[in-house]
Amino acid sequence: MDIRRFVHSSFGLSVLCFVRTLAFEGWSGFWRRLYSRSLIDTDASGVLSSTGDRNEDCVKASAEHGETVGVSILLIVTGKVVSSTACIEAVRSQVTQAHFDLFLVQFHNAHLRWSYLPDSTGLNEVPLPEFSIEADLLAHDAPWLSSDVVVLLEDTVVVQPDWLGALVHTFERYERAGVVGCQVLYSNGKMECAPSQDWDCSRGALSSDPRHSRNTFVTDADQICGDVFAVRRELFSGIGSLQAVLTSSLVRCRELIRLARLEGYLVIYQPEAKAVLMNQGPSGNAGLDDRDWLSRGSHSGPDTDIDSGLAEGLLDRIPGRLQVLVVDKYMVRPDRDSGSLRLENILRLLRELECDVTFAALNLEAPEPYVSRLQLLGVQVLCRPFFSSVKKYMEKSGHCFDVVILCRADVASALMSTAKRFCKNAQVVFDTVDLHYLREFRLADLRKDRLSRLLAELRRGQELSLIAQADKTFVVSPAEERLLAREAPLANVRVVSNIHNVYGRRRSFSDRRDLLFIGNFVHPPNVDAVCWFAEEVFPLVLTRRPEIKLLVIGSQAPRKILAQQSSNIEVKGFVPDVVPYFTHCRLSVAPLRYGAGVKGKVNQSLAHGLPVVATSVAAEGMFLEDGVSVLVGDDPARFADQVLRAYSDEALWTQLSDAGLAVMQEHFGFASARRVLAELV
Repeated sequence: MDIRRFVHSSFGLSVLCFVRTLAFEGWSGFWRRLYSRSLIDTDASGVLSSTGDRNEDCVKASAEHGETVGVSILLIVTGKVVSSTACIEAVRSQVTQAHFDLFLVQFHNAHLRWSYLPDSTGLNEVPLPEFSIEADLLAHDAPWLSSDVVVLLEDTVVVQPDWLGALVHTFERYERAGVVGCQVLYSNGKMECAPSQDWDCSRGALSSDPRHSRNTFVTDADQICGDVFAVRRELFSGIGSLQAVLTSSLVRCRELIRLARLEGYLVIYQPEAKAVLMNQGPSGNAGLDDRDWLSRGSHSGPDTDIDSGLAEGLLDRIPGRLQVLVVDKYMVRPDRDSGSLRLENILRLLRELECDVTFAALNLEAPEPYVSRLQLLGVQVLCRPFFSSVKKYMEKSGHCFDVVILCRADVASALMSTAKRFCKNAQVVFDTVDLHYLREFRLADLRKDRLSRLLAELRRGQELSLIAQADKTFVVSPAEERLLAREAPLANVRVVSNIHNVYGRRRSFSDRRDLLFIGNFVHPPNVDAVCWFAEEVFPLVLTRRPEIKLLVIGSQAPRKILAQQSSNIEVKGFVPDVVPYFTHCRLSVAPLRYGAGVKGKVNQSLAHGLPVVATSVAAEGMFLEDGVSVLVGDDPARFADQVLRAYSDEALWTQLSDAGLAVMQEHFGFASARRVLAELV
């Protein structure tokens, strides 16, 4: 990793950030942040990987839903047995739950010949023609239209692993998907066709790189490669003459895109569905070896240098769509912190509202599988080496955006002036995530420390200044909205709280045991919470119920957390799938002594029907009522009593579980956040 990137991603944005980390977290906290933020899961070149985990969501989705979508694959035979055989073998090697039938089609003397190819047969075992029909036959009479989706595939293409699952998943995810195209590569790794006409792959090396952020996310497409794509049966049956469509990849592509647009369907580019053209150079001439093309020095090929301004520019999207730029301090990691889960769901809602969304981490990191999660939502992700800095990108392309969302105070501080200067057509939104200064004042009160109070005052001044500059400010709770009504009465403040699916209760009281704490330990309040609970509260619980265990989940646990382990305290560290713990445990504890915003650990627990015992800080701004939907305790004795009450009383436990689920449904579902975002866009 390059030294400048390491320092930038690890040490933060300013000397003030460095001082604040030392003051609030000490040297151990500083080194923990340094370690956690420098280990970015990129490949050796520092760019996102094009294989591996990025296809996992597609495979899982097709495995869950694949039986609902049948597929007919029309293999268009060009007359070359070698290429046809290779194409068939690639298709048959796919592991997918989607049912598909394979047909060979070929035109001969103005007649269409077709054959059904069972799984057990090879190309040479099927006599052509097995059946012959007139070339002007209407497509709605064709035998392959018993399936929901028709895939048109030329035998000059070798499909890659999981291509079919990705195509099927796209139709399942996007109800209006009419035509879905693949990412088609030449054998030298360059792209054959980009999803936008203004971003022509013949213009340079960056544009034709399949790893470029322009080419790695699901998006509406101006054009797709006609050598392999999928189309809904309804559209395909609307074709008149099959001869022109099946003999020319360019004609069939244009005709089906035209029909899709007329019928109100989307044309979608799906980069997870990959295919490689056999023995074709980037000029598109069949039979031209890539080395021959390179040796001829073509000026239209993908190795031509590209203008740096174009490389930093914006991909033009569908006219009329709102362009939204979202910047956070780090990559969205929804399985590691509550703020990331909230932001991923905001991005999801913006896409559902038909916005074109671009996301960037301020340090332009690109760890997998998180980048792919966003790209599968249809979000363009800016990353190195294709973009050098977010500020430069905004200077070149800021005029194209309608909304700019800057997440967290440090990001807004770094980019607010740039956004106001270069994004002149955009609403600039400051998303506080939580009011940092409120959290820091509470820590200063807890410590009774002058330096902590001074830093909290500086943070307050910073955040109030950013709120004054922003066109709109997001907070996560009504409590923070009321605070800003006093501190910044002229500000345009809206509540966009945590956003969760509500899963419900899967086990009864009697089938559960133990306590759960969940939280990312890069966040200092979580470290303090576990230490306080383990040292001052839990011993009081164990004197009356010595069989109870505390399960602690969270990444980057420091030594002081690991030191709490005992026969009754298990520190699990980072857990990829936390659902079994929400199902197993009888209670969740949120013993936070300072903090701000809405606590994701409380949301997640309630969404799974798991009752919570919390401090008043942890329950703040969450529409919870003590004794009804949560139990609250702020001193060790009271907190321990509340834990023992809920742990032993099934009727109380069930009441808390039901009331918590009701609060989540009413206040933390997607509907309320969608209303605020709809007003924004």
